[in-house]
Amino acid sequence: FGMAILRPGVPVAALALGQLLGLGVSLFLLVNGFGVIGVSIGLVATEVFCLVVTGLYFAGLHARQRMVRVRPARGHYRSMLGFTPHVFVSQVSFRITQQIDATVVTFFLGPGAAVIYAVHKKLAEFLGRLMYSIWGSALLPLSHMAGEKGASGIRSITLSIFAAIFSLLVVLYACYIVIDRPFVSWWISPASLAPLWLVVAIALARLADNALNVSSELHMAMGEINFMARYLTLSSLLSLGLFAVLPQILGMAGIPLATIAGSGSFAVFFVIAARRNFGLLAVPPTRLLAVLGAGAAILALATAAAAWTAIRTPAEQWVVAGVFGTVLGGGWIYLQWHQVRTFKHLSVQETSLSGSIGS
Repeated sequence: FGMAILRPGVPVAALALGQLLGLGVSLFLLVNGFGVIGVSIGLVATEVFCLVVTGLYFAGLHARQRMVRVRPARGHYRSMLGFTPHVFVSQVSFRITQQIDATVVTFFLGPGAAVIYAVHKKLAEFLGRLMYSIWGSALLPLSHMAGEKGASGIRSITLSIFAAIFSLLVVLYACYIVIDRPFVSWWISPASLAPLWLVVAIALARLADNALNVSSELHMAMGEINFMARYLTLSSLLSLGLFAVLPQILGMAGIPLATIAGSGSFAVFFVIAARRNFGLLAVPPTRLLAVLGAGAAILALATAAAAWTAIRTPAEQWVVAGVFGTVLGGGWIYLQWHQVRTFKHLSVQETSLSGSIGS
């Protein structure tokens, strides 16, 4: 709702802080001997925090501005219900695809492997939910701009948003590769840690999954809701088929590879469709290769750093992870700050030009 009325700040901040709060509560309870119930309490803490903060925020907005003054007309309900079957099926299949990997690991490789896989995936899931709040706050307001200016009027801003999201995905999952080992070592003995290749594969799987989310939701922002839902369902069916086949052939590696293949291929499809249907995300091939090469280099550097710290002490691992994250995060913030300054400069130029034309 906050995104729909172009007030996403507090809901996004509440979701991010709620995730950190729930993670902190779970860790505190686990360290103090509460067992698995501590994880459940942490999950509840996250949702309750988000519900209370956003509820109070919107109640305050409504009290001050009376945002809801009339009831929707019958035609509005018909329009919304027309999307329901497509969106419902796509969301159900998509959620099953996102949550079934632990079950697949248990079925093919046993509960011990499932525990190892789940604890290494937990931090990646946290980063994924954080990214969901970020790209949601960026893409849904984009639909308002598309309604006012059309596809041609939002091409530059769409490309900038996607560049920022893609680079942030690379930064976050590169940091995940480096920090995973010291993070998981808090509650699992080093002998039970997953090999580095599995951590890298999980990072690539989550990156492909997030890329599918953001590329498909661009079509929702452009009003192509049924198109998005239909092909999102096909993506989920492909991933489910790969989950049933690849683990039998490749073992544990087949789990993240199923997500990489299923989500990654349809992420590319949605990007191509956005370019073909709306002229969005039209990047020259040389620039695209440069961007992909830079992302691959950052992930390779993260893998090398994680391999180097694997034989170091936990304190040294945390120091390397902190320095790595600070450098990458600082670089990303600088680039976005520079981009914002460029947009402000262009806005001032357009205002001055319109004033001159008026004179």
